[in-house]
Formats: sequence, C-alpha cells, structure tokens
Amino acid sequence: FIANRLQLAKNLLAEDGVLCVTIDDYEMPRLWMLLDDIFGYENHLGTVVIRNNPKGRMTKRKFSLVHEYGIFFGKSSKSTIKKLPVDPSEKTHNYKQDTDGSWFLPVNLRKQGVDSDAYNKKGELSHRFYPIYFDPETGAVSVTKEYPVAIEPIDSKGTKRIWRRGKEVIDAMYENGDLWVKETAHGYQPYFKFRGGLDGKLAQSIWAEAHFSASDYGTKILDSILGEREKFQYPKAPQAVKQSILSATSKKDALILDFFAGSGTTGHAVLELNKEDGGDRRFILCTNNENGIAE
Repeated sequence: FIANRLQLAKNLLAEDGVLCVTIDDYEMPRLWMLLDDIFGYENHLGTVVIRNNPKGRMTKRKFSLVHEYGIFFGKSSKSTIKKLPVDPSEKTHNYKQDTDGSWFLPVNLRKQGVDSDAYNKKGELSHRFYPIYFDPETGAVSVTKEYPVAIEPIDSKGTKRIWRRGKEVIDAMYENGDLWVKETAHGYQPYFKFRGGLDGKLAQSIWAEAHFSASDYGTKILDSILGEREKFQYPKAPQAVKQSILSATSKKDALILDFFAGSGTTGHAVLELNKEDGGDRRFILCTNNENGIAE
C-alpha cells in the first residue's frame, strides 16, 4: 500500500520536486527502506526531528514519545532544500534599516578568521593591507586624501590582517554613505554596511519550537475551527506543514499534493502561506486508501 503510494508520488513529482513523509520511530526503519529503494539514497535530502508532542505520549514499555520524523527525498539531482524566508527585523545580528528602507548589518571592514592574514605563504604582504585615512573633526574617510588619522587592518593582538574591500572602492563607499569610522576600545575602526545574509536560511534538522506542537497548534486550532473536540485524531500543526513546503520549494505558484489529507492541514497551510506572501500556490488533498498498483 505505502510502496504503491510512494511510487505514484515519484511519478507525479516535477524533476526538481521534493517529497516529505512524516512518521514515528516505530515505522521509520521500514519506510526508510522503501524510500531508499524508490527514490535512491543519493536523493535523500535530510531527516528532520519534529517535537510534535512536548508533553509526551505514554507507553507501557517504551519511552514517552515527544517527536516524529520528517523524511525529505528529492526526485532527482535537481531537487534541493530551499532557504526559509528571513525577516530582517527579527535577525539576531542587529540588522538596521537604512533611510531608503533597505536593511544592512554594520560590519568591521577588517577581515577576521580564515584567510585574513596579511601575509601569504611566501611572506608577501597582501594588496589589501593599506592605510585608510580619517578626519575625526569632519568624519571624512579616504585612501587618496591623507587625513590626520591613518588606520591599518591590525587586530587587538597586533597581528596584521587585511581589509574586506579593495583600495579602489573605499572612497566611493564613503561617498555613498556605506562606510564610516567609529571610535572603539581598540581605537578608530572603519565599518561598512553589509547587505548580505538576508536571502534566507536553511531549516535545521531539529524543529523544537512551540508552534510545531500538534497538540497545542494542531488539535486546538482544528477544534476552534470545527467547534467540536477531537473530531480528527492527531492533526498536524500548520506551522510544521508550512515549513515543510517552504523547505521543499521557493515557487509561490507551486502545486502541493497530500496523499493522506486527514483533517486538511496541508490545505490550511497553503492558504496561510498565500495570505502571508501573496503566493498563488495550489493544493490537492487525497484521502482514498486505494490499494491499486501505481502505473
């Protein structure tokens, strides 16, 4: 029954399509073998642990179950896990909003960590080790005009590093308002507006946030919609389905198929996503437990 459904799913998937199956640890080993056989080990995109029952499900002999698995397989080498959207205002790295509405992160122009040493293996000094001139009275920054203060990319330990940008762009960065100097505990330091890091982030392999709880954000939400208690057993949390969809595709006009529709959480999740980002996603929900052979 499951093998037929999985084979049919593979046939229906686009070449860059992604399948997500959620399962508990009891059936996990058998499901994994089927997925591996039908989709191929090389198309396994990851297995996520979802904390869907924080209070735990009681058993007689086993551990109290608080999680399930989300197994992601792609149809082909074109299938990839996509980055989740990022809200700059919620970034933990202190992104700031510019006057034109764009977002940036203030970053020290001096490079740190890997490949930041000013000397190469031959002992030659990098062309990115050069002085940046600063006028404390006016705030002016330049590499072509010699102001009173010369700043070199030397760290607090006295090690010579390199600048993150070449000498040829410094004056233009200052003129555009993307470069400035501020006084720190280690003297004057040039900072620039880093505008990267906002293209999204990959979901991690453990989803433990409260909104993934099926009991609190699945059952209760469904009860409030239907006006009845426990009409469906174990409905999914919409947020878990939304994150699965966003991880599988970045297309806002994607078509999402759910073979085990149950209470319709997938449809609920798609409608919420469309409302949130103006998407035009469509969904197909199936509940028939047919036993036919996939062709």
